[in-house]
Amino acid sequence: MKKITAALFIIISLFCLCSCNLADIKIGIYAPYWNFWNYSSSSSFTYDASEIKKVDITWISGEIEVVAVDGTELTVTETSDSLSNDAKMHYYIKDDKLTIHYSKAMLKEDINPEQKHLRVEIPSGIELDIDSVNADVKIGDMVLGEMKLTTVAGNLEFGNVIASEIKTETVDGDFFAADIVADKFTSDSVSGAVCISKISANEIKVKTVSGKTDMYIAKKSEVTISGVSGEVALAIADDVGATIEFSTMSGTFSSDMPHKTSNKTYTFGQGEIQISVDTVSGNLNIS
Repeated sequence: MKKITAALFIIISLFCLCSCNLADIKIGIYAPYWNFWNYSSSSSFTYDASEIKKVDITWISGEIEVVAVDGTELTVTETSDSLSNDAKMHYYIKDDKLTIHYSKAMLKEDINPEQKHLRVEIPSGIELDIDSVNADVKIGDMVLGEMKLTTVAGNLEFGNVIASEIKTETVDGDFFAADIVADKFTSDSVSGAVCISKISANEIKVKTVSGKTDMYIAKKSEVTISGVSGEVALAIADDVGATIEFSTMSGTFSSDMPHKTSNKTYTFGQGEIQISVDTVSGNLNIS
């Protein structure tokens, strides 16, 4: 999100500094980025991933798919190889970091999003950072280092993912995950759902505005959930149970499971999972 905001700020600054009529300015559909003159252009490339520790992707339409591969080769491809060199993805490798951009900086061409489906094949253990606008992001079964994923007007979808730390930020898009294992998981969502069929993490933090939170928490952890006008539905592992503190302005609590109630604290089973839920108008359901 910070990179997207910074890029927009640069464009606005260029408009403000220019003394000519704004109607006469033809600005590119893709923002400038630092060190652009050192980037290479291609529709496909392969690199020895033993020298890469981090992959950083900025994308503005189409789709991003990240899949795991055996071995040490990292391969990146686009849907179409018929794009101009300026319109093809641009990439730069420095030290142990691979940076990928949607196109040449300040590109003025119109591109069909169907030609900008990006597929990234990476071995296990690499750190991943993605910023996308108008592009769905799909991540297959894999083991990674830290993950930071930011999407605007696009959905985010995981398979089974293991990572040391996972951060997601979504605006006007849903986040779906089959299974997550991490030491720390953080998710911020505006106008979108956060749905995780199973999560095992020591620390879980979820913030939503106008979006549902639906999770199955599979292990002992510390969980903080806050929401505005969005339902919270949690499933708890039977062998650990949960202690839940629920604060709300107009939401209601419901559960068909056996539990004890003390003021606004609800205890299920052994109560090992510590959960704090704070909503404005969202209901809380435990199953």
